[in-house]
Amino acid sequence: MDNKFYIQNEYVNQIEVSKSKFISILKPLESLDDIDDILNDIKLRYPKARHYVYAYIFDEKLYYTDNGEPSNTAGKPTFDVLKGNNLNRVILITIRYFGGVLLGASNLLRTYLKCAKEVCLMAKLYKLEYTNLYQLVIGNEDFKVFNRFIANNNGNIKKIFYNGDIINFSLQIDKPIDEMLYLKSLNIIGKNQLKIYKEEGK
Repeated sequence: MDNKFYIQNEYVNQIEVSKSKFISILKPLESLDDIDDILNDIKLRYPKARHYVYAYIFDEKLYYTDNGEPSNTAGKPTFDVLKGNNLNRVILITIRYFGGVLLGASNLLRTYLKCAKEVCLMAKLYKLEYTNLYQLVIGNEDFKVFNRFIANNNGNIKKIFYNGDIINFSLQIDKPIDEMLYLKSLNIIGKNQLKIYKEEGK
């Protein structure tokens, strides 16, 4: 089961500190190839900003940049907010329009954190569920053994239909597991008499 959170829409948050405007934009990231297009679009929508700070998480790919702000005052806290919210396949860009007043490193860091945290709180989060459904037919005498194996190995029996000595049931397998090995094990338990039909995932 994937424990990460995902988003489907764009969210925007803006704050102002000492005449500087900070605009955080949280967007879903469908592919790493989309990053340049996203950044170019943001620069067209918010032209002439002093800084375009961003961070992204895409599965195992992680990145952040201060984009000219003092080291670790902008990109790193932005990334930490994404990681702290357990987000995946997202990019968070914070645009700064400089207001003429230097904030200092500590105040700058707090401001980037605040703007990023607030936009993440606005987001509706989703979890991805990876499941496959199979319809299985097996003799009544083997079902108890099946039941124990399934219960101990990431499986979930959804429906059971009894037809004399034959049991027809739907099995949901949660990923990530080796499905083929799993089904092969079930077939061995069923003395190779098991009938397996793939259903549409739900």
